Amino acid sequence: MSQAFGIVNFAGNHIQVDGLQEYRPVGAFSFLGRYRVIDFPISNMSNSGIDTIQVYIRRKPRSLTEHLGTGRHYNINSKRGKLHILYTESNMVSDIYNTDIAAYIENMDVIERVTQPYVVIAPSYMVYTADYSELLKTHIDSGADITLMYHSVDTAKEEFLSCYTLDINKQKGVDAILPNRGNAKNKNIFMDTYIMKKELFLDLVTKAHKMSAMYSLVDIIDEQCHELDVRAVPHRGYFASITDFKSYYDANMSLID
Repeated sequence: MSQAFGIVNFAGNHIQVDGLQEYRPVGAFSFLGRYRVIDFPISNMSNSGIDTIQVYIRRKPRSLTEHLGTGRHYNINSKRGKLHILYTESNMVSDIYNTDIAAYIENMDVIERVTQPYVVIAPSYMVYTADYSELLKTHIDSGADITLMYHSVDTAKEEFLSCYTLDINKQKGVDAILPNRGNAKNKNIFMDTYIMKKELFLDLVTKAHKMSAMYSLVDIIDEQCHELDVRAVPHRGYFASITDFKSYYDANMSLID
């Protein structure tokens, strides 16, 4: 049994896939005609021994909930865990308040009941494979407060423009989490993937909620980079971030080729 539970987060406000996102969340998009985008983070967790998984949905839930079902097709051990589908109420004033922090606050009681001491958080709009059990071991062995995963690219001027980047020092510590402005081709793209203790996660969520209704998890961690020991771990292998229609098309075509 894994020491961690998993959270699959919804795509943030910076993700705009025009023509598709109006009807379904990015996680429910078809991929290669056989999968849904959300299959990748959930399969990564299941294959890493994580059996307690929370999937957060912000809007247009029907297609995603129908696809996820009970989670049996992901080989989640129902005796040890469960796939939980959790919702967040949309703020009618402005979409900028519909953050992941707001979703976690609404479902705080569910998170608090989880018995695993660590949490692995992954996005529903990125496609990659990773062994989270190895990542968790690396995190625990390092003694870090938070471990973030990144992918180094040399196409950051033209691609990944809606993603964040990591400013990493020589000791693999994270000095800042910054938006990709397209001002340099070589960047460390933040994969929106975190590992930390559950108690620290809850503390950061509470702190962010008190600080600003517009704060997201990435905002509060960026602010805490010099207060906490935040480390970066590189990812190797295929990686795609679906942030607009072009990146969605390119991700599908790159694997077909």
